[in-house]
Amino acid sequence: MIGSQEEEDIMEKNLDMSNNITFVFAVMMYISCVLYNCFMPHVIPLLFNSDDRNASERIVIFPGYNSVFDVDSFPIYQITYVFHQLTALSTYTILITSCNLIVVLVTHACSQLQIITNQIDSLLNNFSKKEKFSYTKLSFTISRHVRVLEFSNNLLKKMIFELCLIEVGASSILLCIDEFCMLEKKEFANMTSYIMIFFSLSLNVLIVCYFSELLEAQVFPVYIYIY
Repeated sequence: MIGSQEEEDIMEKNLDMSNNITFVFAVMMYISCVLYNCFMPHVIPLLFNSDDRNASERIVIFPGYNSVFDVDSFPIYQITYVFHQLTALSTYTILITSCNLIVVLVTHACSQLQIITNQIDSLLNNFSKKEKFSYTKLSFTISRHVRVLEFSNNLLKKMIFELCLIEVGASSILLCIDEFCMLEKKEFANMTSYIMIFFSLSLNVLIVCYFSELLEAQVFPVYIYIY
């Protein structure tokens, strides 16, 4: 519950920050998806076609399925290509959604902790000025603090911990694969897509680590005031 304009400003500030970070990450991931899955396998070979390669040769989007069946035949290649694009789009969307979920939940908890800190500051100022002490406000601040702790322990700690572990683990594996591809294919045209994916995945890991530290940094002022 928002009780004043200052508390509303705190909530809006953290909400805008989470939306901006999610927007930047989503743009980078979708651009990487387009470059890697569409531009690199189809446009680059047409622009930089070598003499030892047939221009009509079908490109294997992702190695593996070409050893199971013939991908050069008419319906199989188109079906495989469509399913591959849908799978890639779904994977990137899930990654973006997971990152957004982490950011939104953590910023919400940080907003509540900032509001609690401001309420404690107000109580201490009233006490130092020997003004009438509001036990109702103190009770409301304590109850809000308890709710934030329950929210952090029951939701953030149990759900976000596993989600962060998957995010960091998957991004680390994809970063290793991406770096291997960058070292193996030293063509500048192909390097652009790999570098874009590298920065996008690095940003994902950075966001997860930063917001984990941000929540911990917001908890300490409350502990200092209370304990």
